Amino acid sequence: MKRLFGITLIILTWLFHAPISAQQHSTVFTEQVKKGKITGTLWYSDLFNSGADKKQVDSIYQDILNLPPHQNQLINIQLAYAEAVNRKGGNETAIELLDKLADTIELCSNLEKSDYYSVLGVISLASANPELALKYADKAIALMTDTTHHETYQKKLMRRGVVLNALELHEEALQQFLEAEQLNPYSKHERNKLYLKLNKAVCFLNMDKPEEAKEVFLEAVEITKTQKDHYALIRTYGNIADIYRSQDSLLKAEAYYFKAIDAAMLYEQHHDLFSFYQGLSNIYVKQGDFEKAFYAKVFSDSIDAIYNGSEVVDNITQLEVKNINYHNKLEQELQATKHKQEQLASQNEINTRNYLIIISVILTVSILLVLIIIFFRYRKTKEQNQLIAAQKRIIDKEKKATEDSINYAKEIQTQLLQKWNDFQDYFPKAELVYLPKDIVSGDFYWFNTDKEHTLIAVGDCTGHGVPGAFMTILCLNILAELEKQNLRSCTEIMNQFNEMLMQKLQGKNADNDKFGLELSLCRINRTKKELVFIGTKQRMLIVKKNGSTKELKGNKAAIGQLNQEFSEQKECIEDGDVLYIYTDGMPDQKGGINGKKLFYKPFNELLINTSKLPANERKNHLLNALEQWKGNQAQIDDITIVSIEI
Repeated sequence: MKRLFGITLIILTWLFHAPISAQQHSTVFTEQVKKGKITGTLWYSDLFNSGADKKQVDSIYQDILNLPPHQNQLINIQLAYAEAVNRKGGNETAIELLDKLADTIELCSNLEKSDYYSVLGVISLASANPELALKYADKAIALMTDTTHHETYQKKLMRRGVVLNALELHEEALQQFLEAEQLNPYSKHERNKLYLKLNKAVCFLNMDKPEEAKEVFLEAVEITKTQKDHYALIRTYGNIADIYRSQDSLLKAEAYYFKAIDAAMLYEQHHDLFSFYQGLSNIYVKQGDFEKAFYAKVFSDSIDAIYNGSEVVDNITQLEVKNINYHNKLEQELQATKHKQEQLASQNEINTRNYLIIISVILTVSILLVLIIIFFRYRKTKEQNQLIAAQKRIIDKEKKATEDSINYAKEIQTQLLQKWNDFQDYFPKAELVYLPKDIVSGDFYWFNTDKEHTLIAVGDCTGHGVPGAFMTILCLNILAELEKQNLRSCTEIMNQFNEMLMQKLQGKNADNDKFGLELSLCRINRTKKELVFIGTKQRMLIVKKNGSTKELKGNKAAIGQLNQEFSEQKECIEDGDVLYIYTDGMPDQKGGINGKKLFYKPFNELLINTSKLPANERKNHLLNALEQWKGNQAQIDDITIVSIEI
């Protein structure tokens, strides 16, 4: 109920907010009264709402009472005044005025009685008594025997809906707002129509229907602009942003928070900035951008401190009060001394002079002490700032050096990896997707070819970034050494590779359980159309020309350990077949609606569909599919996919 009362009070504030000045209203309203066009409390509400505070509302009230054209509207004026001062914090004044009108109102028309009970309902709701407010709202509507006063009738229906919302009768409240909306074609009061939408949107939020609420808020945005209702525009932007954030549409939420902030700054509605920056901070935390989240939180806390006060402000105020009291006391003493001098004449002149000297010395010493303290604090602050600046320069320099080193490592890795164009000389319809997670990669590829055979390897070293990159360099060097031995048996190459890696990492005949490596090795006989595959915990996929598929899974044997047996798998291939060799980067990538892994089965289906495309379109198709799946998720591993069409 507390949350609903908060929302209700906000909506009541919206219902009667009017940014037009009192001076602009005065002449216009007087002319309207002369022409007989002012017929109820609703019209005077707009005038009183132009007052910024209770004092201005009181002033407008007195001005109207002194204008003869308004005398026959006295009941409407007093009801509108009571409603206005209640909103400006004068609840007791409003109740007192309505009590005085209780007897008089019984002699008035049904329309004026209806206005009276409608205002009573507003004040009861503001006093946290929604049950009594509903009773008055029902009575106000029952007295509307002449419903041709469309604007007034519509406003009372809307107020009843606000009360029902406060009572958590949201379905009934929504029906009440819809009934009020049916009067829109007959109503010329555009602000009524605007706040009907805003109240309906809040009702949808209370009914846990954010999509419906968002749609209505978006419709209200354009109306707030035409009505120049800046407060409603700012709050509507904020509500739309809150809904998008609750739905994890973080980019849209961010955009609307910035619209709300821009509007709040433009129209000087600074109090709302706290919640908007708080919302931005929550968005950046969800996105993992903790630097932006930090700065947004700093802005939020700073705004909160400005409008809610802080210890620093309180302390300064206390010092100022003490200083004023001290000087007042000193002035009194000086005046007393002067008066005494006049009475005692020359007898007390020496004593007075000595007293003044002592006071001067004390003041001088006090001022000097204050100046010394300020100087030392300034110097200490300056030294601290210089130290911070020096540390920042060192950190920036080290950061740049680290980045330069990593970029240089990337250049080295790039030079060690063979140019894919050389591979395409033998397989023109071959494509490569090579996406490091960081600047450098823990994945690698290697190939070697002669007149009849082509060897191609795809590896995934443990980790990614710099540690993985070091392993790739080591593996590429080993493959380069094996290339010189002119080996053609996949099993022999794999055994030699395992032995040489163990020697380089930990020494001969020592098992290696610290460094992991998954490797796929293929030998393609281009003449006989034969494929030999051997893999360690990696797999490959063959998509045949006729549409059938076969997945070749690697051995459970691990590279980096003794006594491992690597077995080959042989397959016949033909022109038009598409071979896919890949690491686990894309199957393990998180994304989609639930942020789960893609896994191999959906990944294989993607590869099968990709094979139906022309070869030059396959790479872009895979990259687009990756981006669509990943969405706002970060890439979690290096990704390598080799496609070869025979």
